[in-house]
Amino acid sequence: MPWSSLFQLLLDIDIGMLEHTMIPCFATSKMVLIDEMNEKKKYDEIVFVEFLEFIAWVADYKFRDWQMTLYQKLLTILEKLFALIKEKVIIKSYEVEIKTTFLFK
Repeated sequence: MPWSSLFQLLLDIDIGMLEHTMIPCFATSKMVLIDEMNEKKKYDEIVFVEFLEFIAWVADYKFRDWQMTLYQKLLTILEKLFALIKEKVIIKSYEVEIKTTFLFK
């Protein structure tokens, strides 16, 4: 997805951020390129894993002054994104028992 389409998507759902405030989020979510001069086109597009990180950066930046966990920030953004495709975010709760064994000498 080209960055311009990504920014327009977020502007369309009205998350209350302008394009110039999303640029740092986009830049931080990009993976490093080995041969950046020959792969310059890849800077303008975002792959799925970068998209996920971008959404996390946007959520964190948007609610930076709020007393919310990253989970709550992400949920707020994802609910707006999912509304575009007429879906809802469903959270399944489950508990995981973690057993650890420490060996001390």
